[in-house]
Amino acid sequence: MDLENEYFVIGRYPSGHEGVAILTIDDVSYDTPASDVAMLKALTDKYGADSTFFVIPRYGGEDRPLSSNPELIDILKESLSTGDEISLHGYTHYPTSELKGKSYDEQLDIIGKGKMDLELIFGPISGFRPPAFWKNTNTYKALEELGFTYCSSASIFNVFPYNPKDTFHPLIGDGLNIIEIPCFPEDYFWEVTPQNSSLLFFELRTRFESCQKKGTPFIILTHLPRLMMLDDITERHEALEMLERFLEFAQEENIWMPNITDYLGWHTMLDDLEINARESLNELIVSISSEHDIDGMTFFFELPDVIDTIYIYKNGENVFTKLDCNPDEVVII
Repeated sequence: MDLENEYFVIGRYPSGHEGVAILTIDDVSYDTPASDVAMLKALTDKYGADSTFFVIPRYGGEDRPLSSNPELIDILKESLSTGDEISLHGYTHYPTSELKGKSYDEQLDIIGKGKMDLELIFGPISGFRPPAFWKNTNTYKALEELGFTYCSSASIFNVFPYNPKDTFHPLIGDGLNIIEIPCFPEDYFWEVTPQNSSLLFFELRTRFESCQKKGTPFIILTHLPRLMMLDDITERHEALEMLERFLEFAQEENIWMPNITDYLGWHTMLDDLEINARESLNELIVSISSEHDIDGMTFFFELPDVIDTIYIYKNGENVFTKLDCNPDEVVII
């Protein structure tokens, strides 16, 4: 949410960005060619977008581990080092609704084995997307027990981060610290053709703009195998080309495209932020209290003529000073 007082407004997004779209890539597994990830990575790098890869550790069965594809692991590790994120997408993803009908202990076992597999390869894993979006309260409780930070499943209505304990209390209880980051359950890239690509792009952009007006993140749901399909007639990656159209649009519109964990860190920082401002002669002194990283925090000032100097402090330490300020100064920390 925007924070404002009589002197300034704080931007909802870092570095003056005017919206946020989060690219999520489902169904990465041992069966994924490393070249597919490399092709996608070249595209997202071109437009400065990060991705969250939802990875299946043993797609189709325990005898099909991700470790059997070392080339894929190498390209995913490279992606991690440049700002992308690896999150968990079930264990075997078989059956499709892998967790449906399972008890708490069974879900704890399934999710725990998947998390262990990925962490042995990539290090700490923070996020989870349930296969086929199927989850219940036991899923949230298992995620909390296993040390996850967030779940990203589907909702027609909730296009904002929320804590399930606030939404479903007393069914879940007060002790649950999992954030839900839902997406609209529509993969606009599922079956793109030359005939429907313009319509699908319009629908994708329209839903993004709806989220932007509400100030909520737009979670882009995609599946890597579908992105990489070649059209039978054109022999082109029609879905990937449609994604490039969106990435180009996002770049032109100054849209922030982080991974989920980076977005959640920013959202949490704003939610916990304490900020005060006071005027002293010709100076404005802004004091920020926060235990979080505030890099990218953007101030849009509207200063009276009498003020020509700005000082900004974080936890008592000066982080910005400017003399001879303009009344409409924009400051990015």
